[in-house]
Amino acid sequence: MMSEIKVYIGCYKNDFYLLRSCIASIRYWNKTVPVVLLKDFSKGPFDTTELERIFNITVAITTFKTLGGYMKLQPYIEHPDERIFLQDADMVWLGDMMEVLKGIKEDIAIHAYTPDDVAAELSKWYFEPQKLKQYYPNYKYPGFVFNGGSILLHTKAFNQNDFDGIIAWQERATPLHAGTFLCEDQGIINYLVADKYLKGSS
Repeated sequence: MMSEIKVYIGCYKNDFYLLRSCIASIRYWNKTVPVVLLKDFSKGPFDTTELERIFNITVAITTFKTLGGYMKLQPYIEHPDERIFLQDADMVWLGDMMEVLKGIKEDIAIHAYTPDDVAAELSKWYFEPQKLKQYYPNYKYPGFVFNGGSILLHTKAFNQNDFDGIIAWQERATPLHAGTFLCEDQGIINYLVADKYLKGSS
């Protein structure tokens, strides 16, 4: 039975050497789950045709080709009604993730944690505090943060308007307020998920 969840893997030339192990681990545990590569060419082209053939995977058709670390944001706006597990190329499966993920019905599922020193953690991995306060004064810490390397989401929970005032969609895109969001897509997604979580809880 074909999985209703698709696995999207963000990858680029410099982590291509990790991609083979990543995909091989997925296929070891699950032969049929759709696997889609989000290829970023900001560091140059790289050929995945052998992997596509051997492991039966596909490449996402995307508007932009050189978004760097923001390439993983494209499914949020370009694939408006899919359930996807979005992960980095440096991750391998140690079991069949679909057995865990298929029972989750929420639109967003993350591996959240609550740091002991919230301010230090936010300023190290997520946001520059002074700029966040200056440009996004409505942000409220929701009680958790999460690593952006893996996230399960129903893309209908997001649309392009969510990114207004945050990033301009163009090749080699950068956030509108430089230095506010850290670790590329990670700070942005934590900001958006926090907003949606708090609005849903109110």
